Amino acid sequence: MTTFQDSFQQSAKILEGLGQGSSEQLMEQYNAFLDTITTLLPSLLVISSFVVVWILLAINLPIVKRFKIDVPKWNAFRELKLPKSILWYYLITIILAIIWRPEQGTYGNMALVNLNFILQMLMVLQGYSFVFFFSHEKRWTKAIPILIVIFTFFLFPLQYIIRILGIMDLGFILRQFLNRKSS
Repeated sequence: MTTFQDSFQQSAKILEGLGQGSSEQLMEQYNAFLDTITTLLPSLLVISSFVVVWILLAINLPIVKRFKIDVPKWNAFRELKLPKSILWYYLITIILAIIWRPEQGTYGNMALVNLNFILQMLMVLQGYSFVFFFSHEKRWTKAIPILIVIFTFFLFPLQYIIRILGIMDLGFILRQFLNRKSS
C-alpha cells in the first residue's frame, strides 16, 4: 500500500506539472479509492483464491485424467444452484447496512462491507447461472449468454439486473417455473 501511495503521489505531481487537473481533486479521488481497496482487501483475497483454485483445477484435471485416474465430472454451470440460506444472509446484511452504520475504518464496517460484497458477487454468479439456464431452455446458441456476461462487465449497471435475476432465481424458484411452463 505504501508503494502504491508513493507511486500515486509521484503521478499526481507529474500531472500537476503538466497542468492536468487539480491536485486536491485527484488526491480526494485517490483517498476514496484507497479506502475502498483497503476495506475490500479481505473479500478480494477470498475471491482471488477461489479464482486461482478454479484455474489450477482446470489445468490439473486433464493431467490427472491422462494418468487414468477417475475424476468426477463437474455439472454444467447452468445447473449451479446456491443454497437458499445465502439469500437470507444477503437480506440480513442489507438490513444491517441500512439500520446499523458503523464508522468508517472500524472492524464492524469492514466486516459488513466485505460480507455484503461477497454476497453480492454470489448473487451475480447465481444470476449468470440463471442466464445460462434460460438460454439452454430456449435453445439459444452458447454465444448469447457469453455475450451477456461480457456486456455486464463493460456496462456495469447491467450487473444489477443480473443480481436481481440471481435473487429471484433463489427466492422464487424461477427454474421450476420455467420447467413447468415448457413441459
